[in-house]
Amino acid sequence: MVGIAQPSNSPEKKPFYFGPTPDYHRFYVGIRFPQTYYFNSDLRLHGQVVGQILTEKHDIDVTIANWQSQDEGFVYAALFRTIFHSAAAPPYVISFGYKFRNSNFGIGGRIIHYKQFKKPGQQNLINGHVGNDVYNNFYGEAPFLINYENTDGHNIYTLGVDFTYTIVRSKNQKHWLDALGFIGPGLSYPRTDATIRLPDGAIRQRNNDFKVAGGGMVFEAGFMGTIFNHLTFTLEGNFTVIRNSDMYIISDGVSDLRGSQTISAFSWSTGLAFTFPFKPYKKIRQEAKVKSH
Repeated sequence: MVGIAQPSNSPEKKPFYFGPTPDYHRFYVGIRFPQTYYFNSDLRLHGQVVGQILTEKHDIDVTIANWQSQDEGFVYAALFRTIFHSAAAPPYVISFGYKFRNSNFGIGGRIIHYKQFKKPGQQNLINGHVGNDVYNNFYGEAPFLINYENTDGHNIYTLGVDFTYTIVRSKNQKHWLDALGFIGPGLSYPRTDATIRLPDGAIRQRNNDFKVAGGGMVFEAGFMGTIFNHLTFTLEGNFTVIRNSDMYIISDGVSDLRGSQTISAFSWSTGLAFTFPFKPYKKIRQEAKVKSH
């Protein structure tokens, strides 16, 4: 008697599937290189700056409206300049975090290093005074400010909440694509590079230090594609709003010029991260028990 083959009720094995996050913890650390676009903001300078004679001080209290900033070139060009010409560090984002097992949430942190350059030749509405020079709704290029840049480091340190949603994962759980998000408060720790021309012709350049100048919020969304459980490619967008309320502009023990500015910027970045899965001991013991049977 010839047997008739019965259709199999076993589910079809697919190389990828949609499903929940892995049931083990994950640590990650990575670096990305951002391209940043700045929104206009008001810049206020206030303090006293020494002129050509040490006993002569110029009082400054002036606000420049709609200050325009820019990033300096494409990010990977900046990276190559750093490597081959020993230039200052390019913009970067260092990310790290810990993702909870069986959960879409985790804790994470970011160290963001931006480069903020003055757009040359810009025209602004200016109010205030520089020494005896008074600006009352003056519109034009600020004659007293040769440059103002956060080039030595506009640094933001933030800790917050990670959100991860797995879009697709391989059957062996070694490759997956995640959508991710991050939100957290941050501290601003900048060092500016400024050159001021005083009414008496004296030119003063910054001689300042890093200091905590303010704080704000960092928002992030993007994608993370993981290969072999460890190596991850990332593509992410960041929106950052930081209020710098007390920046050192020129501070050399004699002159004391400070600044305040609300910096809001959008950046996109690509980079690499290393992911370290960590299975709890109970999970490892259960898997070993299944294999033994």
